[in-house]
Formats: sequence, structure tokens, C-alpha cells
Amino acid sequence: MNTKLRIMKRKFFIIAAILLFTSVLSNSQIKYGPRLGISLTRINLSIPDVSNQVHWFYKPQLGGFVDIPFSDKFHFQPNLLLNFIGGGVSYEYSYSYYGKRNVTYVDVPLLFMFKPRLGDNLVFNIIFGGYAGYSLYGKNAITITSGNEKETVSTNIKWGNKAGTHQQRRGDYGVNLGFGFDFQRFQICLIGSYSLMDLNPQIGLDKSYAWYYSRERLYNMLITGSVAYFFGK
Repeated sequence: MNTKLRIMKRKFFIIAAILLFTSVLSNSQIKYGPRLGISLTRINLSIPDVSNQVHWFYKPQLGGFVDIPFSDKFHFQPNLLLNFIGGGVSYEYSYSYYGKRNVTYVDVPLLFMFKPRLGDNLVFNIIFGGYAGYSLYGKNAITITSGNEKETVSTNIKWGNKAGTHQQRRGDYGVNLGFGFDFQRFQICLIGSYSLMDLNPQIGLDKSYAWYYSRERLYNMLITGSVAYFFGK
């Protein structure tokens, strides 16, 4: 699994580099700029046979982009973003459980944009693509309430892929889909990001419980509204 993931990530960045390099050499209409946004985020944890409630968090997004036109209506836009992703999960058993997790990621979304023109200064964007990310820092907080007793424990996330030792894998990848508008030198976008990777550690899982682990999955989900400004020609 690790080997397949490394190969997939390597191909992802190689393809991105080739597209970026060839476009830069052949096109003089490249634009670039900063991007700022706010994300509605959640870290989903599907737990078999437990009815849990997932909580959304509001988090900031900041970074930059390069806009490379292949034609008047079709653009390629790689981004480099700092994403703050958080979420919580709660459920009732013989006790009340509430856990929350906050993670800081460096993400590289590779976005393709179809841009039909709506007016002299207004362009509609249909946005699709994928992203790869790497977590820099993360923290867990768990609150257990039983009767009148309440206990909260906060710890740094243990990164890695060994079940029983680590809590989450650092890497992530997924798909993006959204829409937006260009108005003069501004771009306003609403983009959804959905993780395709199970962030739970995979190495060393008890195979006798494979039926259980195949139904449990940890993944990121974001809905981001952002504003970008174009520099360049």
C-alpha cells in the first residue's frame, strides 16, 4: 500500500511539473497571485455499528496560484496552499464521547478551469482537478463524560502508518470540484475537496478484524470560498 501511494504521488507531481514547464515555455499570458479563503472543514471518521455525529469547523486558507491559459476558455491553475483542517465526532454509548482534531496541511491543488465568458469583464469558471497534501502539525482533544465526571485529554498527533502506534498518516490526496467567477483582476471561487485516501494507519492491522477495518475510514472534506487577485499581463 505504501509503495503504491508513493508511486501515485510521484506520478502526480511529475505530470504537474511537465504541464507547468511546457506551458510556461509556450505561453506569455501567465498570471499569478495570492489566494485567501475560509473553509468549512470536517475530518470524517466512519465507525462501524456506532451512530456518530460529525461536526464541521470553520478554518482559514491562504496561499498563491499560477494561472496558465491553454486557450481562451481552458486554463490550468496549480496552487500552493496552507490549509487548516479541523473536525469533530461525537457519539453516545455507556458514556458520552466528543473528539476533535485540528491539522495544518500544505496542499498542492492542480485545477483545470473551463471559462465561458458572460460579459466584457465577467467570466464564469467550471473547476475540476485533484490535490496532494502533506500534514505539518496536528492535535487531538478527547472529552469523555460519564455521569457527573468529565475528563479532557489533549495530545499531539502521532504520525505514521503503523496501527496501534500511530494515529494518522501524513499524506493525503483527493479530488476538487467547484465553480467561480473572474471579474477584472479578481477571482471568486467555491470549491469542494474530498479526500480519496484513508488516513488511518494501515500496517499491522489485525487481519482477523479485516471485516471491521474495511468499514472504518478516516478522511478530510472541505468546502472553501476564496478570493484571488491576478498579477501579470
